[in-house]
Amino acid sequence: MTSKFSPLAAVAMAMGSLAAGLIVPTVMSATSASAASTLCSKVSMAKVSSTLGVKVTKLTTVINGNVAVCWYKVGANPHAIFVRSQTRVNIGVFNLNRAMAKRQGEKPVTDKHFAPYSAYSTSLSSPTYGYTFSVTILKKSTELDVGAANSKLPKVEAFAKKVLPLL
Repeated sequence: MTSKFSPLAAVAMAMGSLAAGLIVPTVMSATSASAASTLCSKVSMAKVSSTLGVKVTKLTTVINGNVAVCWYKVGANPHAIFVRSQTRVNIGVFNLNRAMAKRQGEKPVTDKHFAPYSAYSTSLSSPTYGYTFSVTILKKSTELDVGAANSKLPKVEAFAKKVLPLL
């Protein structure tokens, strides 16, 4: 069976699946849903375009419980860039997500650019999408993941630094 999702989409969904399996699902309050959609509106297509040097043509917001994913379309790829936030995360879940990234061949490396927060970056290569870099940061009890296909890690880190204060 083949997947219709890009490797970037598969990574973002797998991280959500792992966390969902580890945390007792709860009903999301209107406040949480509002906060998640507000994050996606704060990370505008223009901000993504200017920071990463691409032309974003569409933003899609997906909210599932305490997880929100903002997908940004570039060219024909509807999952070219993502911003994913998950609330109610602790260091144990963060470390399990990092271990899963390693098992999936994403080569997680501690990223000290986000001190005092715990963070790691990953890279994944695909013949279809090229290199995809992402950064995962634990800020208090919220995990932030920012990733982009066909971009360099320093640009993804710069983008993550612009998103982090919006949490």
